[in-house]
Amino acid sequence: MAVGSGTLAYAPPIVVSVPAVNVSGVAGAISAEQMMQLSMMQSGGGSGYSSGGGGGGNNPTTNWKSVKKYGHTFSRHGSGQKVTKSLLDRARSTGNNQGQWLDNQGAAEFLDSLGDIKEPITVSIPEGLGQVITPTGEIIPATKAIVVPSATGIKTAYPIL
Repeated sequence: MAVGSGTLAYAPPIVVSVPAVNVSGVAGAISAEQMMQLSMMQSGGGSGYSSGGGGGGNNPTTNWKSVKKYGHTFSRHGSGQKVTKSLLDRARSTGNNQGQWLDNQGAAEFLDSLGDIKEPITVSIPEGLGQVITPTGEIIPATKAIVVPSATGIKTAYPIL
């Protein structure tokens, strides 16, 4: 994140080379263990939105752990292998795609850049910030996100295709 004269500006995402994973495979789906390994590789690379690993960031007013500000955005759709497994299980049981942020701090800073949201919106997101887990276990890079506001900030926000 670049800091100018009090205005936040986002630099293009840093592209991290991650070994390819064939999600179609012989069985037609990626295993839960492979899913967790992929999530760990992806969340470790970061998206270029925060400095350091795991939550420092350059914006001291952005705290992705704030439930009041972000609702269940990061507890249900945040980065990490535990959330990835939960989303894989939810996708399989409901038959619906599930979105996951790959960098909680970066996603929080991106969501903050949207300003005050008054109604549910769909926005384009920077490359590498989110992914979608399908009911078959396929992982697809997300291009958009749905953001649902609450009285105190955001009720939920999650990546979509």
